Order: sequence, then structure tokens, then C-alpha cells
Amino acid sequence: MAFGAAIHEAFAAIEWNEPASRAWPAHLDPEVLRVVRACLDTPEIAAVFRRPAADAQLWRERAFDVVLDGNWISGVFDRVLLTGGEVTLVDFKTDRSAVEEAVRRHTAQLELYRAALQKLTGRKKIKTLLVHTQSRSAVEIA
Repeated sequence: MAFGAAIHEAFAAIEWNEPASRAWPAHLDPEVLRVVRACLDTPEIAAVFRRPAADAQLWRERAFDVVLDGNWISGVFDRVLLTGGEVTLVDFKTDRSAVEEAVRRHTAQLELYRAALQKLTGRKKIKTLLVHTQSRSAVEIA
């Protein structure tokens, strides 16, 4: 769990995939940075961190509380990008399993997070991505 938390901390330090916007926390283990850099070298993950052409609002590691269908839901959005009418929700998973297993295991959570984000932003269409660091892939959750 500590390794996964450190990966999240490293990703949260990245505003955009540009050297000037990376401020790596000094205490991070070199192995954590190796994994993060390898992910950023993968085109589909690098796209998650690409600066949008339009003005954007970026949330990184933003905690939320919302009531959905009478249930109190708390969580932390790993990364949310709001540009014009588009919203992208990104969740980083550091499972050491195959990407298919990670998608199966985490889809319900991501659907709940998407519903929370819909309520918080008032936007219905939200692109939801699971970024799996083990396989260095980004999978859209429909």
C-alpha cells in the first residue's frame, strides 16, 4: 500500500507532462519515480497529462463527499480535468494484477466516482479512465 500511495503522490505532483511542471517530492523512492517515468513514456498515459489547448481546470487528489441515492459517499478523485463541456476522470491503479483483473475489480468504484462527479459538476458526460501502472495502460470505463 505504501508503494501505491507513493505512486499517487508522484502523479499528483504532475500538473502537465512538461518538465517545468513536474515537482517530484524529494523523499520519493527511486523505484517509484522509475515506474512513474515509464508510465509517462507510454503514449496513452502521457495523453492523460497533456496540457489541453483550451483553458482547463485541473483537480489533483481532491477529496469529496456527496450524497447519492440517500447514501453518503466519500472518496478522493486522483485527477479530474474540466475543459469547456468535457470532463475526464482519471483513477490510478497500482495493482500488480493483469489490467483486465484491475478493470473488473475497480469498475464499480469508478462508476460511483463518476456519479459523484456528475452530481458535483452538473455534467452528465464524463470520460472515465483507469490508468494501470503495472501494464502501463489506460482503459476507458464505459
